[in-house]
Amino acid sequence: MAGLARAAVLFALLTVALTWPMVTRLRIVDAGDSAFFAWAIGWELHALGADAARLPHGNFFHPLRYTLGMDEPVLGTTLLVAPLALFTTDAVLLFNVARLLTFLVSALTAYACARGLGSAEGPALVAGAAFAFSPIRTDQIGHLSTLGRSGSRWSCCSSSGSFGRDRRATRCSPRPPSFCPRWPAAITA
Repeated sequence: MAGLARAAVLFALLTVALTWPMVTRLRIVDAGDSAFFAWAIGWELHALGADAARLPHGNFFHPLRYTLGMDEPVLGTTLLVAPLALFTTDAVLLFNVARLLTFLVSALTAYACARGLGSAEGPALVAGAAFAFSPIRTDQIGHLSTLGRSGSRWSCCSSSGSFGRDRRATRCSPRPPSFCPRWPAAITA
């Protein structure tokens, strides 16, 4: 567990350093897709708290129904920041925190998968950093759906085992996250 704590601290520092100055501008949203994703997080949290049956019926393109499904889904990532919604209703802040958390969670799951497959701590840290901060991810920083889904297979891999104590139980597989033994971790990473 000490290795996982060290990895979490390292990946948190890397997240801040490699996304700088985003951490100082958490209440600012980029135009375009970022604004949509901030709205989606705000709507999903509102609907889940007020009337979950209205969740798929976003409040745009009224009077159409099921409008939330007209674009990329981010509900898994919304659930990642849902506990913070107890302290703020600022959807832009929650969106930016979600973006930062996707880097941390992806790095930790890749690290855990590498450890579960038998890697030493150093190579596992490199694997976590390489996956989380790869150019395809950092280039898509405004697209929460891309950031939020890219760790699904890694999450399934790392959560299906016991971090290296029983290597027979830890397998990376191409199975979708819904068949993953711990699918809630898979949908949020």
